[in-house]
Amino acid sequence: MSNEQNQISHKKDRKNSTKSIDQRLEKLEMTLKLLDISFDELVGLVTYYRAEKQKSDEPMERSGQLKWNLDKLMLEMNLNIDQVATIVGLHRNQIGKIKNHDFKRTDLKTIERISKGLNVSLDELFRYEKDDSV
Repeated sequence: MSNEQNQISHKKDRKNSTKSIDQRLEKLEMTLKLLDISFDELVGLVTYYRAEKQKSDEPMERSGQLKWNLDKLMLEMNLNIDQVATIVGLHRNQIGKIKNHDFKRTDLKTIERISKGLNVSLDELFRYEKDDSV
């Protein structure tokens, strides 16, 4: 590869790297906005979590999990799956799976669309359930 081709290749790599960083920053900003916390608060939480995790040699045990409250919200708002799907702009099958807790994972955009569409906070959209075994 000639020196000129090598320089062009490096410029493309830097451009792609910058795009990747910009995309990551956008996702981070969206997440912080959605969680309604500042970057400093996030750093504090991560630092605290890592410090707590290092206190013991055994891995941290999960003592509970977040669960969707969509089924309860739909009852309270007197909405069916089709109505929610129309309001939030998602497919009815996706709303049905979330309502029935029959899904593997959900991305932040979906959470944000449902939260904004139904005009509810994350506290209302999710509930925390402790594991019975703990």
